[in-house]
Amino acid sequence: MPENYISNREVGAALQELAEVRHDHRNLRTIVYALSDEQDRLKLELAKTKMAIRTSVAVLALLSGAIGWLMDFV
Repeated sequence: MPENYISNREVGAALQELAEVRHDHRNLRTIVYALSDEQDRLKLELAKTKMAIRTSVAVLALLSGAIGWLMDFV
């Protein structure tokens, strides 16, 4: 056999390794997509929480101003 000859066993092993790498790649891609979706969901939840906090602060500021104004009359 020539020195640079590749046996059928080596070809089979290389093809098996390629199939495993493709499978791993597909699994990792699925995980990345799932994490991306989760990140988008968390960003939306954070934006809603920030809005609720800002609204609460604004209401508290308005109420404290109204109470102060009423106390000024009493």
